[in-house]
Amino acid sequence: ISSTNTYKPRKNLLAYGLRNPWKTYEYEGILFVPDVGFKLQEELNIVSLDDFSTTKEPYLFGWPHFEGTINNEVEFNEVLLWEGNTGYKINSYIEKESIKPVVYYDHQSEDYFRAAIIGGEVISNPSSNYFGNYIFADYISKEIFSYDYKNNLLTQIPLPDSFQSYITSIAINPTKVNSIF
Repeated sequence: ISSTNTYKPRKNLLAYGLRNPWKTYEYEGILFVPDVGFKLQEELNIVSLDDFSTTKEPYLFGWPHFEGTINNEVEFNEVLLWEGNTGYKINSYIEKESIKPVVYYDHQSEDYFRAAIIGGEVISNPSSNYFGNYIFADYISKEIFSYDYKNNLLTQIPLPDSFQSYITSIAINPTKVNSIF
């Protein structure tokens, strides 16, 4: 045991403040991070890996202070942000520095109960109707979504009424246009 502080900050930490990311995905320098909510909201975070490689500043997604866009007003009584030899309460830092999710949705909706966002992939086949869209799903509601992240457009992809299973993973079918596994 040493009485001196030999800790050195890590320079390769990409993100923190995540609750339960379910299948992160990288596409052309963009990182898609679906994060399963706790009680109220699901969220999809999208960040630039190019920005990270330039700044080396990790992305802060805000959990447990934020769940999606909801401020849980968690008080971190024992966690301090240190600058020099002075410790400050971290709450204001988290509120100011957290990245808001690009897509978020409430667990409760008019038609469905939703929970557990399932990450997917971007369709890179130019022949597809969904070219350039990030495909993801919700485990509980069994909904599939297409997100055109360049134009900020979210659409739902209908499933057949006979679909009985739960979606636990999504992958693009490389051999058949407009088809996913």
